[in-house]
Order: sequence, then structure tokens, then C-alpha cells
Amino acid sequence: MITFREKGKSLTLIEKIVALAVEQRDLQSTGKAFESVLGRCQRLCYDLKDLLQPYQERGVFLDAHMADLTSPLIAFIVDQVSRKEPHAWPKSCHLICSTLYLIFKVRGLSKAPFGHFPHEISLIEPVLDQAEVLLLTESGNEGSEALEGWESKFIMLVWISVLLLAPFPFSSWPTADVPMRIARCCTTALQGHCERLHRAAALCLARLIAREDILQNSVKNDFFAQLSALPEITSVSEDPNGRQSPCILVAHQLSKLPTLRNMPNSELIAIAQAASRAWGLRGVPKKIVVAL
Repeated sequence: MITFREKGKSLTLIEKIVALAVEQRDLQSTGKAFESVLGRCQRLCYDLKDLLQPYQERGVFLDAHMADLTSPLIAFIVDQVSRKEPHAWPKSCHLICSTLYLIFKVRGLSKAPFGHFPHEISLIEPVLDQAEVLLLTESGNEGSEALEGWESKFIMLVWISVLLLAPFPFSSWPTADVPMRIARCCTTALQGHCERLHRAAALCLARLIAREDILQNSVKNDFFAQLSALPEITSVSEDPNGRQSPCILVAHQLSKLPTLRNMPNSELIAIAQAASRAWGLRGVPKKIVVAL
């Protein structure tokens, strides 16, 4: 029987990676030289990659160990986000997020990321603040998504999509503009050139749209009016390279959401019609209903 025999070595490497990440963060925050520590941390990340990559086609063997593998890394990110200093995202955070992405990828991106992030309502604001800095501020540089650090954006989008599933009411969100702020982060990622971010952003936006808070609350009309005004979100065609448009990606994610399968037809139709009005996609309602 094949098992995850590298668990011990992997956990040791992760422990060292986190320790060096903390050291690098402290050095960077005090203005001291941190390049040597960052380099050591990066080399350990490469060592971990060499251990995990052979399990790419048999990620199921990581199932029983996912919490142990991801908890130290997520704890570091939670601590950093909780400091509420979004503009002080240390370089080691990119390595931590890259390592998390590696683990999720080996296990399978369709399910692996979503059961491990904390989802307290108090985290919405700091996580969203950090996502805005990474996605809205740093994305202003052309080609920035191709550079090291896109994994941080991916992790923030995945984390927000997890928070959107938490059963807290819209009224408990920190401010009324939270839905639109999330939508802007998602649409910014959808307009970029990183396909990995496209999938995470589409799922995040679909989960936002599918919330009863959005569909039944008085903010619905205003939210969809603002959403439809965002650049490029109304595009329905594919570009010459075969890349799917943002609205098609989001519609596809909507059709797969388990929560929709349990909704009455009236609510399902409301979701489809609202999305259709926002994007001008006449075929979306039929696509979603058929997929269900």
C-alpha cells in the first residue's frame, strides 16, 4: 500500500520555512537586510516541492495529512493579515502562499483549499484589505501577474470565497461596500493574464452573487448595476487565444455551486436573471438550469 512516507520530512521543512519567514518579516519591518534569510527560505521551499511533486498524480494520499501540512502556513498568513498592515506584505509571505498553493495543487485545486482557512466574520475586513492591496494596487504594473507573487493573490481570493460561505448575515459585514469591494478584486483578477487567478476569481464572484444577502437584500439592484458597469465584465466572446470571457467563467462556476442545487426554483431563477441582466447574457439562465 502506497502512503505519504515523506510526511515527517515535509513537516520539518514546513516548520523551518515558517521560522525563516518570521525572521525575514521581522528583519524587513525593521529595515534590516533580509536577502540571505529569504534565500534560505526559498531553497527550503524548493526542497519541499521536490518531496511533494511525485504525489501530483496521487494526491489522495495527502488527505489524512492536509491539516498538519497547511496549518502552520495558514497560521502565519492569519497572523500577518491580523496585523492590519496590508501595505507591509513581507516577501516571505509570497513564499508561504506559494508553498500553500503547491500543497493544494498536489492534492487537487478543485477541493483541497476550501476546508482549511478560518472563516470568522472578523476576518472579512483584514483579508479584503490585503486582497485589495495585492490585486488592485500591485496589478497596476503591466505583466505583474507573471512575476513572483501571484500565489498571494490566489490565496486571498480562495480565502474570501471560503469566508463567503460562512453563515453570517449581510448586516454583520463591517461596511455596506464589502460586496462591491470583493467584486472589484474578482473582476480585476478576471481581466488579467493569469489563468490560475481567473478560476479563483470566478468562483469567488459566483459565491458572492449566490448569497441570499445579495439576491434578497435591498442592495441587490444597486450591486448588479455597479457590477455591470465594471470594465470588460460584459464581454461574452472569447479572445483570439481562446481565453474564456469573465462572465462565462463566472456563469460556469454558478452552475456548479452545491448551494444552488438545494434552492427552490424561484430563487434559482432569480440568480440566473440577476446575472443575466448584469452581463447581458441571454443564455445564462438556461445554461445554469440545465447544468443543475
